[in-house]
Formats: sequence, C-alpha cells, structure tokens
Amino acid sequence: MVVRPLLVIGVLVCVVAVGCSHSKPNAALRRLGTKINIANFIHHPEGYKGKIITLRLHVDDPVIGAGRTLREHVGHDVRFTTTGPKGEQLRLVITIPQDLAVPEVGNGGEAVVTFVCGEGSLQHGNRAKAILSPTNDGEDADRGALDQAASYPARC
Repeated sequence: MVVRPLLVIGVLVCVVAVGCSHSKPNAALRRLGTKINIANFIHHPEGYKGKIITLRLHVDDPVIGAGRTLREHVGHDVRFTTTGPKGEQLRLVITIPQDLAVPEVGNGGEAVVTFVCGEGSLQHGNRAKAILSPTNDGEDADRGALDQAASYPARC
C-alpha cells in the first residue's frame, strides 16, 4: 500500500517542521549565594563562618535616627533584622566598609545585603560586600548585590 509510506513521510515532515518542544528557561532564580535556614543561622552561626550570604534585611539601628541613612554610617557597625518563615527573629550586626557604595536607606528601611560571615557570629565579624535598595523585582536587586559583591576581594 502506498498510503502507509506517505503517512510515515507526512509524520516525519511534521516532526521536522515543528521540532522538539523547548524546555522553559529558568524564569526566576530560587536562591542566590549560600543557602541558609534562618532558624539554623540564628542558633548555629558558626556553621556559616567564611560564607558569603545575601539577605533582605531591615535596618534596625537606633543610632540611625530620623532623617539619617546608612550612607552616614559607612565605616561603622549597623544593626539589621529580618523575620524567618516561621517568625524567627534574626538580629545581626554588619560592618559597612568605607569603600562600599551604600543606598539612601533609613532606620526601618529594607535593603538587600550581601555580607561575609567572618567569625561565625551574629554580632561580630560580619562585613558587608554589597548593599542595594530592593526594587519591585527583588531578583534584580539580589542578582545585582551578588554581582557587586563578586567585584570585592573577600576580607574576613
């Protein structure tokens, strides 16, 4: 029968013309930098010693009063906080180096902070590598923080 070879050729032509389905590109990065569990980081910060971490944090420093911003505290320690998925309160102190570009973020404001957990402590040895203002598309801010942090040598 002539129908069967024509049917096979027709199917092959359709497959070649249409091609294989493409896999979807990864639209969003699920995590950037070291993966951390907030509760584990709170109770066991020593496990993160020397790691570069990027988190969305709130400035929680009474020294940064009304009308003042992080830019005025370059070269100093600043307190930050965030809440984990189960309500855990992370409170940490991060030193902002003199040569770091810092956005205009006041007390209570949010920032995407990339830092080195230098001593494995929440209160000492954490050094900022990048600080960015969050945008409507937080992924861009997170990716920008990592790109900026990558340009700085690690100083623990």
